[in-house]
Amino acid sequence: MSERTKRLHAGLVAVAVLAGNSCIGRHAAAPLERIAQVAALPFQVADHRVPVHLKGWVTLSDPTTNLMFMEDGTGAARVALPFLHLDPRPGNVVEVIGEVTEGGPAPTIVASEVRVLGDTREPRALPIRVADLTAGRTGFRYVAVEGVLRSRHQDSAGNAVIRVGSGATVFAAHFAANDLPNLTSEIGARIRVRAVANLSRDIYGRTARVQVSIPQSTDVEVLAPAPQSIPVQTLREVAALPRNSLAEHMLHLHGSILSDGVHDELRFEDGTGSIRIRQAPTAALPIGKVVNVFGFAELDGGELKITDARLA
Repeated sequence: MSERTKRLHAGLVAVAVLAGNSCIGRHAAAPLERIAQVAALPFQVADHRVPVHLKGWVTLSDPTTNLMFMEDGTGAARVALPFLHLDPRPGNVVEVIGEVTEGGPAPTIVASEVRVLGDTREPRALPIRVADLTAGRTGFRYVAVEGVLRSRHQDSAGNAVIRVGSGATVFAAHFAANDLPNLTSEIGARIRVRAVANLSRDIYGRTARVQVSIPQSTDVEVLAPAPQSIPVQTLREVAALPRNSLAEHMLHLHGSILSDGVHDELRFEDGTGSIRIRQAPTAALPIGKVVNVFGFAELDGGELKITDARLA
């Protein structure tokens, strides 16, 4: 079957499902059994009851939000567990009965029943570009991306978060599990992150927000250790760095930390220039002192800044 024929077939299935469910008084349509069939539906299906009966494997489970993400070989879906207190592990094979709430490339299902079966399957992450991840183009797939670890901290809810730079892009990733790795000594290391993007969409179905979640501690792999020593660079040299690799380039700066006295923002000066500096979430930079600082350059609205900075 050609790719064009496959797309036509999926579209006809979607039309048939919605048409069947809109016929009041007729027998209910047979449940969809493949995630690809759910993805073929339009984004908004609120006026139709589209049942599903899926079987696949878990890639991410987040008990704090009662969400589970799964794949079945034909696609990936987000499953809401509103009345089910489950915490399946990645790799668990599950059977899901429920209804579709959103179709399209990021399909969402509300489950009425979830059975954790005895089988397991090791999820395989799809290697992607970081731009596809942060733009939500990977849907709910379990994916892998490489970059440099820039910082590690806990958010206001107590969840561990890492910031990763890849090419010219910086993204934050939250850990969904409690067995967290100690990555503090690995700041500046090159890592591989396996994760799932949880997408929020606006009323038109466009991606409005992307939160990257890491299923478990083993999904962060150190590919190359942090450099043992980094030569000092001046701000003049930093300004000349290529923009397409800023997010991965760890800096060693020597100069003064100053406060602007107006917006509670910090500036860094070294005799060759002055630049705004933002400390890492767990760091504290002493104002008015000459110090050695590790950090990264980052473009913010076209302005070059030093971010994720900490004392050397």
